Amino acid sequence: PAECFECLNQMVSQNLEPDDITLGTLLDACIVDNDMSAAHQIVNLLMGSDRPMDTVVCTLFIKGLVRASCLPKALELYEEMKRREGTRPDIVTYSVLIKALVDQHDLDRALQLVEDMSAAGHSPDDIILTHLLEGCR
Repeated sequence: PAECFECLNQMVSQNLEPDDITLGTLLDACIVDNDMSAAHQIVNLLMGSDRPMDTVVCTLFIKGLVRASCLPKALELYEEMKRREGTRPDIVTYSVLIKALVDQHDLDRALQLVEDMSAAGHSPDDIILTHLLEGCR
């Protein structure tokens, strides 16, 4: 990731803003190298940008963070998605986070996400209900 960040810094110094693909590629490199500090920097770049956030890209970032055992950062990105104009968590976003919370034995927080999901106009699907049932074991 060091070379990747060097390239990113050069882009920024030329007043070029990295796009979602660039940030996603950097995040993947950080996760593969198990460099969670750098992964957090990438997510902070995404969240700190003024440009609109894309639901699909944010959900991919959340999946990557969950896979890398960075659930608190994934939840932070979820909260940012809810605040931002133009992007909202979708059923896939909720499913990924609910599964991660159930895996961490945090059923209360998982159920809170179900409430958030319902308030946003989404209904739990079979996959989410299965995740929640797994949490009751």
